[in-house]
Amino acid sequence: MSLTKKINQTQKFKDFENSEIARFLNKYYSYKEARLVFEGLTEENYPTIKDATKKGIRVGVDNFLKGSSEDGLYLSNLRKFDTDNSVKTGIEKTIEETGCEFKKEAINCYAMDVSQTYFMFVYNESKDIFDKRFLKEKKIN
Repeated sequence: MSLTKKINQTQKFKDFENSEIARFLNKYYSYKEARLVFEGLTEENYPTIKDATKKGIRVGVDNFLKGSSEDGLYLSNLRKFDTDNSVKTGIEKTIEETGCEFKKEAINCYAMDVSQTYFMFVYNESKDIFDKRFLKEKKIN
């Protein structure tokens, strides 16, 4: 595969990952769910937390992939991803950087829950979509 083709393919994988992160957050972490964890969360500051969560997941995935030779999350060893703390750490850091004043315990609890739920989403919902879109199915004779 040429370098240009590989770069384009890698970008398509990353675009898919980003769209799936957005779909995940819309499906599982609306304002209503986030408000249960963050005392003082309002509809006005929720978009800041949602954006920070999205960025934190992306940072975590990228950090996880630094130790992998794969071009994207869905091609990597998802069992290792399940035990990796990169997404949790990424979410904690990006929420702390927002300047929103939430208790450290609330941020930690939220980051832990989101990272575990995200893994289940990737493994149980999103991976099949990726496989159908990007991987050719092997025909059984």
